[in-house]
Amino acid sequence: MVAARHDRPVNVPLVSPSHSFASEDEDPMSKVVSLSSTSKREVKNLKLKLISEVDKVRIVITRFDPQGGNKKIETVKKSGHGGTDVRLTFNNAILYNPMGNDVHSMAKLLLSMFEEKWTPVDNRDLTLDEKRRLIEELQDLPCDKLETVVQIIKKSNPELSQQDDDEIELDIDSLDIQTLWELYRFVTGYKESLNNRKEDQGFGSERDAESAHNIIQEPAGKKEMNGAAASSAGSPLEWRFSQVFGERTAGEEVQEVDIISAIEFDKSGDHLATGDRGGRVVLFERTDTKDRGGSRRDAEQMDYAVKHPEFRYKTEFQSHEPECYRIISLSNLFQFDYLKSLEIEEKINKIRWCQPANGALFLLSTNDKTIKYWKVQEKKIKKISEMNIDPSKAFGDNRPSPSSPPQLLPNGVHDYLSKDFSFPPGGIPSLRLPMVTSQETSLVARCRRVYAHAHDYHINSISNSSDGETFISADDLRVNLWNLEISNQSFNIVDVKPTNMEDLTEVITSAEFHPIHCNMLAYSSSKGSIRLIDMRQSALCDSHTKLFEEPEAPGSRSFFTEIIASISDIKFSRDGRYILSRDYMTLKLWDINMDSGPVASYQVHEHLRPKLCDLYENDSIFDKFECCVSGDGLRVATGSYSNLFRVFGASKGSTEAATLEASKNPTRRQIQTPARPSRSMTSMIRRGSESPGAENGNANDFTNKLLHMAWHPTESSIACAAANSLYMYYA
Repeated sequence: MVAARHDRPVNVPLVSPSHSFASEDEDPMSKVVSLSSTSKREVKNLKLKLISEVDKVRIVITRFDPQGGNKKIETVKKSGHGGTDVRLTFNNAILYNPMGNDVHSMAKLLLSMFEEKWTPVDNRDLTLDEKRRLIEELQDLPCDKLETVVQIIKKSNPELSQQDDDEIELDIDSLDIQTLWELYRFVTGYKESLNNRKEDQGFGSERDAESAHNIIQEPAGKKEMNGAAASSAGSPLEWRFSQVFGERTAGEEVQEVDIISAIEFDKSGDHLATGDRGGRVVLFERTDTKDRGGSRRDAEQMDYAVKHPEFRYKTEFQSHEPECYRIISLSNLFQFDYLKSLEIEEKINKIRWCQPANGALFLLSTNDKTIKYWKVQEKKIKKISEMNIDPSKAFGDNRPSPSSPPQLLPNGVHDYLSKDFSFPPGGIPSLRLPMVTSQETSLVARCRRVYAHAHDYHINSISNSSDGETFISADDLRVNLWNLEISNQSFNIVDVKPTNMEDLTEVITSAEFHPIHCNMLAYSSSKGSIRLIDMRQSALCDSHTKLFEEPEAPGSRSFFTEIIASISDIKFSRDGRYILSRDYMTLKLWDINMDSGPVASYQVHEHLRPKLCDLYENDSIFDKFECCVSGDGLRVATGSYSNLFRVFGASKGSTEAATLEASKNPTRRQIQTPARPSRSMTSMIRRGSESPGAENGNANDFTNKLLHMAWHPTESSIACAAANSLYMYYA
């Protein structure tokens, strides 16, 4: 403020708020300059100037809301120095004007008013949302900004200044309130500057602005993976056929129970599991890496001539059988009880791999009602060797041996001691006790636990937590949390069932655990929205942390709007930064740090929009297509009709949009990729809107649909199901 400092010809040091002040009785300025040296006109002018400044300060303080936490004095917000500048202004006015002076009195009054308003903000704890935002923003800071964060922390923790470590373990809860607020102001200020830069440079998304601002350091594993895929990130991959299991011959009729209903790779990519509508689980194992003792990438670096990934059949087992539930109902009309049977089919809805242990494989499988935990392990088959007796010489008295051959007992031993047998005098000198031998190994699947009677509606999702101890299961209205070791108890963490079922407007369609943070999960709804929840907030997560949904375009609503907006599947990227969702028409990529809309949108069935009435009549509009994302996050894929699947590039600047067929010649229906549309602040990435069969005149076959597919976790390899056939491709 202009009135804060009196013009002085002498050099008098300014006093900061950290220094102590003299008492009112001992006015320090009386020793420096007397009031007589200042003319009355100067005092009058100074008073008028201070009054005008006082009015400005009163307006600022009136606008200041200490309870909101987000509103700040405008000068403070711009400078970022907290209350230091304001205190310095008033303290100088008090210091340079003697007691009894109007300037001195007014400065004291305004300082007390400021402290009364400012103190609650400095002492208020950060809310849970503010702490969460602080943690997220700190994780996203580039390396050059982390040095400032370290200095802020060391300023309030002098003991850390003595350490020469390159890393500091930061516990947010151990920092004092002032340090937390200083860190919060720094990260939010950096975010605002980043957004301003994005607007100035015209980036299409926050993701692009961060990429343009700096190259964020990635984990070593991901950097190595991205480095290997860097050459192919900018150009489309050339997909080749690898293998097929259960290939149909021409005219062969497919049995309903043989149709594949679930596919899942394990985390290593060395095992693949499929489930079918007959309740069976089939396991495959990779064979092309065993002889070379490493991954395919390692083999390529050692100049091995690797043709393609090879899998072989490993084993299969019956996971589920048809179940019949008896429901007791009361008829008000006839006044008697009756039993209503509800048959639950054996179809496998989902398969999820669990952490292996001691050479054994573990996985979860579920049908509509029951989840099972399976252990698959190699066991040696033990057999009893035959007794070392020659039946023709077993009788010492030269009696003829029995004409009938000895009977084979269930334990594998021949029953030589039949009713015709008698021991010779002196016994049998060549008799020897049988030996137990292990001649071969066999894979044995054993059900360890059964998780039942926890869902009133059909289970549509199961997902493992990163802690390796828990998993979730979701039906239309609820999400339950289980411990793998406890099968008779689960915790309901999401419940969208209204008190009156007539008020039900949406249902849960898919749920997925965050791949890194075991406290976070996401679930999608039939209205096209995705909710991210944090289980640390409360036992029942009624409220979401973030809501991801795309605003409906004005004038675009129709009878089919809600049907085609329903999300059928969601998948997290491997690093947990992005969520991939699939609805009937599109594939969308969401950044969990930006809930304003998807960062990319890929058109899959836009060419079917004129046929929505026909699709509704034959129920095809309710088909639930799955989606998958590559391990490096550079590509996404999903299925379509006529046994086609589509692969899109998700990296910046990629124009990849390939259409492939589940056959031995996947590229025979390959179409030309259109030019990538321009990106602006308001436009989305929308690719692939052309008809997959438009060029060669192939009409869509709605009876042959590719619903299920999975991407290898570390390589460019895809497994997809076409009816009862499992096709595998590599690039």
